[in-house]
Amino acid sequence: MTVSNIIKIWGVLIALLALSIALGELKDARLATILIFGVATVKAYFVLMYYMGLKWEPKFVSYILLSALALMVVLFFYLVPDIVYG
Repeated sequence: MTVSNIIKIWGVLIALLALSIALGELKDARLATILIFGVATVKAYFVLMYYMGLKWEPKFVSYILLSALALMVVLFFYLVPDIVYG
């Protein structure tokens, strides 16, 4: 992976951070929470695939990650009511 690719991915991550911050200003807390978690998932994908090198790992590593992602989704649905209505 070249330095220019690392810088491009860093730029994408910074842009996604700015988007997350902007989404925090939405009036609808439920929508904002869902969108912020979606952006966080995209950011996690970029970090995992490129910075941690999982793009070049065997497939079984991806399956392990998918099971962790499934647990994250479950956690999300348990936390949203607490965030929105808490």
